[in-house]
Amino acid sequence: MPSKKSKTAYLCSACGNDFPKWNGQCFSCKEWGTLAEFKVSKSKNSRTFQPRDTKSLKDILSK
Repeated sequence: MPSKKSKTAYLCSACGNDFPKWNGQCFSCKEWGTLAEFKVSKSKNSRTFQPRDTKSLKDILSK
């Protein structure tokens, strides 16, 4: 049975990019304070992320 490890990643709520470490500013869209922590389960034999909410391009561009 593969062992499971939980890992922390950080997701930008403005552009959707994810990062392995927290920063005050998103490197992709340059927004401040938009990185939120989420858990990524990692098994020995796979490299999958847990599903996350998606935003439509129309909603993103309307901001």
